[in-house]
Amino acid sequence: EDLDWDSIAQHEPAQSDVPVFLAARERRDVAEVQFASALDEAHANLKQLCDDLLNTAAGLFNVQREKLDVMESQIKQDFATNEESRANMQTKLEESASAAQAQFTQLMMRVTQFGNNAMSRKDPSLSSTNV
Repeated sequence: EDLDWDSIAQHEPAQSDVPVFLAARERRDVAEVQFASALDEAHANLKQLCDDLLNTAAGLFNVQREKLDVMESQIKQDFATNEESRANMQTKLEESASAAQAQFTQLMMRVTQFGNNAMSRKDPSLSSTNV
């Protein structure tokens, strides 16, 4: 509640002090409004700056995440391709080993048969049919 400044200002020493006080109070109120306005503006600018920084950081994060997602996809594809190649090589290796074993078995049968034939020519009593 505000006082009746006109009636207070009619008496000494308030006659000279009241107008000074009221003018100072008015300047203070104006300064307070200006300060509040400046604080609001600073707050808005700071908020905008923070939003801009966060948007920049989020944009950089998204770009890096997208690059990493692409790299991860390529790595997964490479793993899958490598596994497929490994399985194909393993199959071919097993097939080659089986073929080599079959050829070795045939060769051993021929060597054995050749040895038996050679022995039977030298000594008919050593042939496998006579043993």
